[in-house]
Amino acid sequence: LIKNKNADTGLRLIISDALLPPGHGNRIFLDSYIDLIMDTGELPDIRAYAVYAIKSFQEDGYPAVQALISYLSETNQTEENIRWGFDVIRSIGSKANSTIPILLHRLKASSDGRTRQSAIFALASIGKSATGAVPHLIDLIADTNNLMDLREVAIYALGKIGVYTPILIHILSDTTEPYEIRREAILALRSFREEAAPALPYLIKILGDVGADHEHRTSAASAIGEIGIVDIESAIGLFMEIVGNKKESIILKQGVIGALRNLSRRLQEKQAIDALPHLINARTLLAAPDFALQENPRIESDVAEINVSIEALE
Repeated sequence: LIKNKNADTGLRLIISDALLPPGHGNRIFLDSYIDLIMDTGELPDIRAYAVYAIKSFQEDGYPAVQALISYLSETNQTEENIRWGFDVIRSIGSKANSTIPILLHRLKASSDGRTRQSAIFALASIGKSATGAVPHLIDLIADTNNLMDLREVAIYALGKIGVYTPILIHILSDTTEPYEIRREAILALRSFREEAAPALPYLIKILGDVGADHEHRTSAASAIGEIGIVDIESAIGLFMEIVGNKKESIILKQGVIGALRNLSRRLQEKQAIDALPHLINARTLLAAPDFALQENPRIESDVAEINVSIEALE
């Protein structure tokens, strides 16, 4: 009935709205949606519903990628329909890497902030194949005249695409940057592990600054847990200093011990025997009655995992 152009238009739209979104992975539905998308003589709303229906297939919707590219390349598409298409690409993920040129085109050409955001989220979902977008993302981040939300999403995308850039350190060192931008830069750095070693002194400074934002400090601890393998003594030393400070909040201590758990796993994976003295010292301190951390189930679990990694190295 939806595909029958002789049927009542209002009825076709009602049924499209009700029926199209739940594709549930059925290839028969998917092929029908692709046919509707490719039919340029079809009603715009029905084509738009068909596009959005692909989202329910997640990565299994990749056979629709070429249809989406054709649809998004049409010059008469509305910004809303383009965003719907980008949301679908985001749901498909890495298998939609052939959409990168149209995403970059819309990212550079569109003046609509929401459309540009949607394009960036789609590029982030595609991941490592989208490295060609990195120079454009860096330009977006560097231009402080851009909307904060746009810059924030661009930083997020750098982490997902997996390309480290010194602009993240610049953001950490610039205390005039908005709270959200600095937080996103800290979170993105976790993705790069040792590659982000130049950022470690800045992260350690943020974590050790008792006057710094609490969430920034907790996020910095998490990032150090991934990067700290390049300076184990400084990382573990600061972790233990915070855990032993009675003035620090239990939430921050919980985050620090979680970061130490991640760092100890990394050290175990790399068979980093040189780290044993620092880890053993941390184990001794964590077991001391003065720390009184044993009543927190999450901390107990993390400490147990730290001990497993230490025993494996021993």
